[in-house]
Amino acid sequence: MRPEHLVGRVALVLGLAFVAILIWTGVASAASATVIYHGSKERKQIALTFDDNTNVPRALGVLRALAHNEVRATLVVTGNSVQAFPAINTEIVKGMAAGLFEVGDHSRSHPVLTGLSRSGMASQIGAGTDAFRRLTGARTVPLYRF
Repeated sequence: MRPEHLVGRVALVLGLAFVAILIWTGVASAASATVIYHGSKERKQIALTFDDNTNVPRALGVLRALAHNEVRATLVVTGNSVQAFPAINTEIVKGMAAGLFEVGDHSRSHPVLTGLSRSGMASQIGAGTDAFRRLTGARTVPLYRF
């Protein structure tokens, strides 16, 4: 099996396990979700995602390098970090304006979700993008990375 197929299968198994946990606990009972198994089979491509919005110098360096090289990426944000590090938000919004970045959710405080109650999970999921939209006014995408 080629390495890219193995990575895809591992991501699929982890994603399905997470969805099963959400359904079992009842958190996902109110809404359906789209599961992405793979990208285009016609083109060789990868999807870049970043979840580092806690270390300002490193995050700004990565965001600026991506923008300078016109690299598209999905950035997933943690709500507490969005509130604590506004300089990172500013750089993300610049990349969004250039059509390079999209922003998804990575929870409010990055807990181990399986250790939380149903209401605890519900208060975490979506809180990163909620904070980002509230503070920047920018649009987010309905993606959650765990």
